[in-house]
Amino acid sequence: MDFILLASAGAGAVIAWLHTVYAGRYLINQVDEKRYINLPALGTLAALVTLAASLLLGQYTLIPALAGLVSLLALAGATDLHYRRIPNVLTGYTAIYSIVVVPISIGYQFAQWWLPVLVGLAVAASIGLIFLILSLFTTHLGMGDVKYAPTLAFWVASLGVVYGLPGAIWLSGGLAFVAWLFLSFVLSLTFTAARALRKKKDGDPGVPFGIFMGVATVIVIPLLPYAVELLCGCGV
Repeated sequence: MDFILLASAGAGAVIAWLHTVYAGRYLINQVDEKRYINLPALGTLAALVTLAASLLLGQYTLIPALAGLVSLLALAGATDLHYRRIPNVLTGYTAIYSIVVVPISIGYQFAQWWLPVLVGLAVAASIGLIFLILSLFTTHLGMGDVKYAPTLAFWVASLGVVYGLPGAIWLSGGLAFVAWLFLSFVLSLTFTAARALRKKKDGDPGVPFGIFMGVATVIVIPLLPYAVELLCGCGV
């Protein structure tokens, strides 16, 4: 048993809990005026997800960064669920956090760290532009989703390169991104279908797509190394 990994994953879980509770008080306070969101409970959920994801990923250097990401995903998902919006302060903080910690974390295990970051930024810009255009023609995609999606795409595409097929930088980042986007839509459609079957008519304003993008992120990222091993037996 790798006790160092267990200790690191446990520390990451603690970070996720603290970051959710304390950052949440400042990042969602302006939205959650009725205190629907239970930050300690949300922090516990973020800690458990971080612990599981860290053990699957098995990389010490990514665990602190992943802990912060999961806690922010939990905050975004909670506000999206209760208020059908992701506040600008939260999307902005998540973007800044990501652009700082991802290059640092990747730099510990990938000498040419700027390559995954470049691919991630290109993918993030692309999905941001696509979502912006789509939001002009549909009411099912809010501006919060438009601002939130590029950051998650940046994570997935960057780590897709790190754990991807050797010598196939753009292909690896693109495949990881497509898997993430596909899973996000599948989860969203499943939610929509389940609600339709229940014939729910409570004035619900829409589908909280941000939740499903977040769930897809914490599913796809830990599975990236295993996906490569499955495809060609050449995992990192």
